[in-house]
Amino acid sequence: MTTITAIPYKENSEVLFNKIKDLPYACWLDSGKPESDYGRYDIISALPDIRLVTEGSETSIFRSTGSSFGHILASQHKSDPLTLLSTELKKLAIHKPIANIPFSGGAIGYFGYDLNHHLNNKSSRPSKPKSKLPDMHVGIYHWAIIQDHQCQKAFIVNLPECDERIIPLVRQRLEQQYDIDYPAAPLKVKALSPSIGRDQYIKQIEKINEYILAGDCYQVNFAQCFQGPYTGDPYSAYSQLRKVMASPFSAYLSLNGSLGGSLNDQTQDDNASNKRAIMSLSPERFLRTNGKSVLTQPIKGTAARDKLKGKDQQNAIELQESDKNRAENLMIVDLLRNDLGQHCVPGSIDVETLFGLQSFPNVHHLVSEIIGTLKEGANSIDLLRDCFPGGSITGAPKKRAMEIIDELEDRSRGVYCGSIGYINHNGDMDTNIAIRTVSCDGKSLHCWGGGGIVADSTPHEEYQESLDKINAILKVLAASN
Repeated sequence: MTTITAIPYKENSEVLFNKIKDLPYACWLDSGKPESDYGRYDIISALPDIRLVTEGSETSIFRSTGSSFGHILASQHKSDPLTLLSTELKKLAIHKPIANIPFSGGAIGYFGYDLNHHLNNKSSRPSKPKSKLPDMHVGIYHWAIIQDHQCQKAFIVNLPECDERIIPLVRQRLEQQYDIDYPAAPLKVKALSPSIGRDQYIKQIEKINEYILAGDCYQVNFAQCFQGPYTGDPYSAYSQLRKVMASPFSAYLSLNGSLGGSLNDQTQDDNASNKRAIMSLSPERFLRTNGKSVLTQPIKGTAARDKLKGKDQQNAIELQESDKNRAENLMIVDLLRNDLGQHCVPGSIDVETLFGLQSFPNVHHLVSEIIGTLKEGANSIDLLRDCFPGGSITGAPKKRAMEIIDELEDRSRGVYCGSIGYINHNGDMDTNIAIRTVSCDGKSLHCWGGGGIVADSTPHEEYQESLDKINAILKVLAASN
């Protein structure tokens, strides 16, 4: 049976993550509390039993050695990585879910945007610079710390399969009065530079406008990448970022494989001095399933915040009344209704909220909410596969928009605009759209900003919007010099 142990609730889950942050493949699905107005749960774990790592068309499965919490390469496959993940999760499906505990064991990790080339059976991917991180990195975890901020309760949960050494180790660390202080230098980032200049960015938007006027598409999400070399531990920057732009679907994923962050398995970079990690400050949910219920909450429409209260309120009102932003949002709502329709019961799909306003530390957004009911025989991984990547960060029609993105963006997106989240052992799932996301591959750091381009987009304004979304991230990273 699954074991549940109550532990003292903490208003800020960072207090708990700091106790286990050095354990192999530590992960934190972060609600942004207490700063965020949204979100309910935090999920923290480490020490996965299995890892699935996809690079191009090949997925490697690493399994625990059982002795030192390390992993060895067990098998390699050319088949669909999500089918491989489903096979691993089915081994845990015998356990019953627990009410009000979203995750008690299962998959946590990321599905990079470039995974779409494999899932959509493309014979080749664009020849352009790509991330040194895998296209997919997912661990199978048998335990987690759960914080329920609505009920102000916290638990350690673990499946019977959990290594008997893990829970005593975790409990011992949580009871310590001090944070784990492993030898890791703070993140230092050298000058970040855009991969394309302002003039080139605007030129590419003008090219998208030509495609739209020609009838190729209605909307294309276009992004630029900022990059630079770094040294040290990204977590020091994440701790700062979540204070200045708290978001309900944030995540920190360590990609280091042994205590203290030393590197000991076959997927790690040779540079042991720098930690590899994903930092996401995403405000956007991609897909959530709870039993047969499906929810997606696309964001389209953005306005900058202002320090002056009156001007800030005016920006929000103008966003809500903007024909351009409402049209942009409506296109993606229609696209997602179509995507959900592949695996939802006919007639069950409904738009619960259209053009709702949500305000975050850096921007206001228009957020819509679409629900549905899974068909008999369909599951969350089917839904993820056929909705991936999210329509809000591709465009409409989706296939053509993705072709234009492949043509015009100067480098592969990597983790950016993919998805980060969990799939519980019973199939319940919650994932984000990996925007406001920084990837750290051991040598270089990458951060993207972008937006949806439609017929009446103004190139200069779109360029500024791409910066408004990530300026807070760039400032924190620049301050680490």
